[in-house]
Amino acid sequence: VQYGASNGSYNVKTLNTALSRMSAIGAVSLLIPGPKMIWHFGELGWEKSIFTCNDDSVNSDFDAVGGDCKLDTKPQPQWVNNWLGNSNRNKIYNDWAKMITLKKTEPVFLGTAIIPDANTLTLNVKITNANLTSAQLKDVLILANFDTSAQNISTGFPYTGIWYNLMDNTTINVIDVNAPINLPAGEYRIYGNKTANLAIEDFEKGSQVNLYPNPVADYFTLGFKTSKVEIYSVTGQLVKTFNTNGNTDYQFSVSSLASGLYLVKTFDEYNKVRVVKFIKN
Repeated sequence: VQYGASNGSYNVKTLNTALSRMSAIGAVSLLIPGPKMIWHFGELGWEKSIFTCNDDSVNSDFDAVGGDCKLDTKPQPQWVNNWLGNSNRNKIYNDWAKMITLKKTEPVFLGTAIIPDANTLTLNVKITNANLTSAQLKDVLILANFDTSAQNISTGFPYTGIWYNLMDNTTINVIDVNAPINLPAGEYRIYGNKTANLAIEDFEKGSQVNLYPNPVADYFTLGFKTSKVEIYSVTGQLVKTFNTNGNTDYQFSVSSLASGLYLVKTFDEYNKVRVVKFIKN
């Protein structure tokens, strides 16, 4: 939602300004518990109407010959114009990918969302999962400013203390739970009471992660060097830790684990993190 507004040089109908606001839109939509849909290449900032026809015209007249073009094959400029190579569009892709990874791997997003007033330019969304403990990521506060100028956004943190920006793990020390936070136009913040254990940028990064066998009966091996390996249940509970000291032949015994899906968080000698799933038979 861009609200069709402007403030001096800041005009939400200017392409790059509109693109800069898309990450905030993802924060207040993708992370809300429940299924979501992304419109045709929205993750790259698709700017055409849903009523765009295959000849690139726009027809929203339901009575027109040929219908409203909603189901027409759309022009595909994202390929010929290399949208993924455009830094403004690529930022949306990467931000939304990280948000979706958070949504899929952190149990807090199976909880309940409270949106005090959705009909405002400054949004404050609280998400909590009462089934988790205070030692886990159980509370999330999302702030977004869809106005055309900087605004003081109301907060209402559940409690004081250190809170973490889940997009980059920077911290703030909350002393007054109701102290507002100033956000520039189009900006957002996603704060959690803990860092996100499993939602990291290298989540299942292709062939770099090699776990064998999968499904697992008694033990598995990893096809790369690690210094430490942690195993989590899908609810975010740490269930096993292994210190491997770089041994590539290390056998990770999981015979004591119950059947189900688990996530393996690996650390290399430079403390770089990678995550892969496995199924325990």
